Amino acid sequence: NYTFAGSTGTFTALTTPTNPALSAGDVDDGYFNNIPIGFDFWYMGTRYTTISASTNGWLTLGANITDASYTRDIVSGGAPRPVLAPLWDDLHLQVATNVSYRVTGSSPNRIFTIQYLNVRWNYTATGNTISFQTKLYEGTGKVEFVYRPETGALASASAHIGITATSTGAGNFLSVTNAGTGVNSTTAQSVTTKPVSGRTYGFTPPIPTAPGSLTFTGVSGTAMTLNWSDLSSNERGFVVYSSSDGVNYSFASQTAAGITSSVQSGLTAGLTYYWKVY
Repeated sequence: NYTFAGSTGTFTALTTPTNPALSAGDVDDGYFNNIPIGFDFWYMGTRYTTISASTNGWLTLGANITDASYTRDIVSGGAPRPVLAPLWDDLHLQVATNVSYRVTGSSPNRIFTIQYLNVRWNYTATGNTISFQTKLYEGTGKVEFVYRPETGALASASAHIGITATSTGAGNFLSVTNAGTGVNSTTAQSVTTKPVSGRTYGFTPPIPTAPGSLTFTGVSGTAMTLNWSDLSSNERGFVVYSSSDGVNYSFASQTAAGITSSVQSGLTAGLTYYWKVY
């Protein structure tokens, strides 16, 4: 149910980023595991705080990669899924420091960006072929890919670009067409040409109507029950965040769809609590 949009913007290389260390493999076929996103990122109703990156232009949320998987397969490949594929092909990084990441902005609208700079596409190419970034948006759950072509020539390039669910097969992925004007959810599309500089592909999830009428019952020294109204018909569930200062909130719990209350226990007597329900 993610909405796709292609546009042309600006590729801005990261300044003072962090360079993760290779967890295994090398700059041709390797991966960087357990990279901190820096905030709670919600993707298809699931909360993620880490991302792992293959040298071959694909990422996975919340788990470690064990195989760099140079054969692009957005339909059923990549492990573990879900996969975010800014440029899934048999790539070559040249040096490990060509992968870097940075968090910008402030809560609740931070942006995590992971960057592949001066990559060979594919591994037999010479020189710098392409640079690209994946951006994760805290406030909206949007996933965005941004590109910059480099001067090196392509060599047998044929990539998959898009996003997937945890499941495999038709209906569980969105694959960007070579023209970059749309996506296909039943057949993988091969991208064989460099996107123009600043080319941007965005995937935005539907945002349900926010719940309302938050009230509190059963308040004791160590627990209380949060109650709210369900005002949407398409939520995957509700999430509760808590704070002791009304400024800095942290994840407390998650419910299933249609649930309109949550018991919060283990609280500290005499402490004021602030709550948000999404």
